[in-house]
Amino acid sequence: MNKKAQIALFLIAGIVLFIIFVFLSAIKQQSNTTNGLNSNQNNPIEIQAQFHTESKLTGYIDSCLKQTTEQAILSNGLHGGYFNLPKESTSDLQENIPYYSQNNNVLNNNPQKINFLYPSDEILLKQISSYVDSLLPICLNNFIQFKEQGYLIKINQQMPSTTNAIFSADGLIIKTNLPITITKESTKESAQIQLANFMVELPAKDLHTNFKLAKIIAETMEQKEICYTCFSKIAEQNNISVNIIHLQNNVYLFELINTDYKINDEQYKLRFGVKYE
Repeated sequence: MNKKAQIALFLIAGIVLFIIFVFLSAIKQQSNTTNGLNSNQNNPIEIQAQFHTESKLTGYIDSCLKQTTEQAILSNGLHGGYFNLPKESTSDLQENIPYYSQNNNVLNNNPQKINFLYPSDEILLKQISSYVDSLLPICLNNFIQFKEQGYLIKINQQMPSTTNAIFSADGLIIKTNLPITITKESTKESAQIQLANFMVELPAKDLHTNFKLAKIIAETMEQKEICYTCFSKIAEQNNISVNIIHLQNNVYLFELINTDYKINDEQYKLRFGVKYE
């Protein structure tokens, strides 16, 4: 083989090797790009950071859910367990209250029958849920503290938060569905986390006791007058003081204060009205 033929073979071999190198480099770059789009699935450091962020945000939302539920119990208690007062309520007080009982002649001219209006467990739970859904965003504060750290947090506006409250044996379980997406932007890549369901549980034994006593008081309407002996014993047994305020001719405000029932050092109070003929 002459010298020119050898040079030609070397050139051809060099071109082939160059093409193979470029091809392999392209494949490697594509592989790296795909891994980046998969939110660092093969990067242990980034995975650890992602779980830390998810845990921190979940803890923040759970804390707000617990705090808002506690405020719901306290605030609703001042309005007879209601967030939205029913039609049968006072209308001229600074803080209006629902009637738990009133003579039926107020409604349909039948003075012989008493109308009991105290809320059922189902109503109490719905009122707590309504409070949480309405005021939870105030506590979350638009996630400002996370946004200041470079996180982009979006709430699904087409699926607003929905809360369900459930009474357990001695507790109150709050489950909230709040679909959110968290994105962490960096110079290299973007990682996303999606969260939706949150739950907290609070003690509610004393809450049940207060409403049980309120029901007994409301049913003393059948006596046509306040029957102190009808509820004084159970009140004493449960360390509940009963304050009665005469508002007008036939309307009385009852305020139950359980000295053993405090939420974050704030005294729980249950207020409601009865109307005598």
